Amino acid sequence: MALIIDGYDKFAAFITWHPSVQFIHLQWTDYTSTVRVRILTLRHFQALLEAKTNLALCRHYLCLIDIGLPLTNVDPGRPAGQSFLLPDFNTIHLCPSLNTAEEHAVLLCYFGKGTPLHQDIHHSPLTFSAPFCPRRALLQAIQAGEEIGLYFRVGFELEFSAVQSKHSAKTAEIHASSGLRAIESFMLPVLSTITKQLESAAKVPIEQFHCEGSDNAYELVRGHLPPMEAVDGLVTAKETTRRVCRENGIEVLFNPTMPEINGLHTNISVQSLRGEVGEVEESFLAGVMKHLGALCAFAMPRPEGYARTRAGQWCAGRWVSWGTDNREGPVRKRGRGCWEVRLPDA
Repeated sequence: MALIIDGYDKFAAFITWHPSVQFIHLQWTDYTSTVRVRILTLRHFQALLEAKTNLALCRHYLCLIDIGLPLTNVDPGRPAGQSFLLPDFNTIHLCPSLNTAEEHAVLLCYFGKGTPLHQDIHHSPLTFSAPFCPRRALLQAIQAGEEIGLYFRVGFELEFSAVQSKHSAKTAEIHASSGLRAIESFMLPVLSTITKQLESAAKVPIEQFHCEGSDNAYELVRGHLPPMEAVDGLVTAKETTRRVCRENGIEVLFNPTMPEINGLHTNISVQSLRGEVGEVEESFLAGVMKHLGALCAFAMPRPEGYARTRAGQWCAGRWVSWGTDNREGPVRKRGRGCWEVRLPDA
């Protein structure tokens, strides 16, 4: 089924309201969870739109392993094939945390195959094929749920580790979960800046932040959004955290490896327009329990992530189980139709 893109009017209005924008970041996430970007001048991007064409890329940009070129070079078809970056105009926002943020805007993209089927974006939506695009796969899942009357909201609890530069003159306090002195020692202004940048430039809602239990660990709690907006916002939140920390001489890590054990607890609410929430949530839970092993391949794609399944970590839990108050289980019911899935790595 072809994908239809609209929202060009929103993009045009954004450019009108932000006359300082000079660069457009065409951004996509590949199969290795690497965020990639091509930065175009606004003039060139608008010329592409007027010419009814899109930025072409080699197909290997969905699966390029930067540190393992000998592995990808054995593919004889790697140099051949062409794909296109197709921007979702509804995602337009300023680039958070850059010193020249007002000059840079971001568009999140689909990774399209072949030539778009319809090009007159000024008067009607753009239609194209994107069978291999991860973002497209998520959209298909959302649409499949809507067809049977299911709607979802998603929120993320993003954990990360932050360590001061060796040259920093500040002395860190002893770290403690939700510790006041620990967060005030050097991370309070940094986390405040991250929050303000996300909420103002990218419209990503942040509910709270605090110290986590592991050494040098912090957590940024995202507000809930529809699934696509939630995932887009997660990508933006991680990249903004990296930029702000780098600007402040702080090394930030999202590794799940010990001792950090950083996770990404995911809060999912499911609602139905066709019936009782209780019946829907039971079916949802049954599906998650049945396929929990397979979900690990997506939630914990790196071997080191399984350190979070050790007993006593308060992370993903050791067994296929669910509960309400036990934070050692992989799935926890938080309320009516609302679940916390504790498997994912940060």
